[in-house]
Amino acid sequence: WREGAVLLFLYAIFLVISFGGYRT
Repeated sequence: WREGAVLLFLYAIFLVISFGGYRT
């Protein structure tokens, strides 16, 4: 299923951006 992969990818990017912004 591509939807699941896309959701996981977007979630991972969101977490990275969130952590990056919070860390900065």
